[in-house]
Amino acid sequence: MNLPINGSDQKERKIIMEAAMRSFAVKLNKAIKEDMERLLPLMEGEAIYGIALVADSFLESLYIAINTEESLAALMSETEAKYGEIAPMDRLKLRWQPEAWVYNSSNLQFPAMLELNQFLVNKTVEDFNGFEMLFYETVLDEMIKLDRNGVFGEMETRVDRIIFLTIEGDSRRVSIENFFASQLNSEAQFAEFMARFEPIHQK
Repeated sequence: MNLPINGSDQKERKIIMEAAMRSFAVKLNKAIKEDMERLLPLMEGEAIYGIALVADSFLESLYIAINTEESLAALMSETEAKYGEIAPMDRLKLRWQPEAWVYNSSNLQFPAMLELNQFLVNKTVEDFNGFEMLFYETVLDEMIKLDRNGVFGEMETRVDRIIFLTIEGDSRRVSIENFFASQLNSEAQFAEFMARFEPIHQK
């Protein structure tokens, strides 16, 4: 995504950036749909509880992370075998930390997200704050569209899956996760997500 916005005309810069983000939206929608279709069969028969889109703080990469109750239990057992009993708060962090989740885009050979990430790495922006705002808006819009089309699960399974975006290495991580979760899930799901770091809430 090449954004040659070195001119002084703010309106022109905005038009160029918005055009680039429309192109990004098409690529994002296609990449998530294709990778989800290939990832979901890998966990057939398992109970999916979380699906996250994970970005870095420079907005140069995105990947899909998915976790199931079964894979979480296996991770807990493996961790306890190596390091001893896991503290309640650490259990919650493992449950809701997509970087630690078992299933993600790297499970796929040539994931569609790779092409999308090349698109992001090649971007040049003069106004990062403006780009960041458009990025979040675009990602949210496309995730909503994909959700409505059943990409994250059909009605009978979607109710058990909490969907959100997270940003690795960003001090605003929790607030960004909360905002996306509030927009992408039911009120009941969002309430469960907001209580995710309360030990009493642990499943």
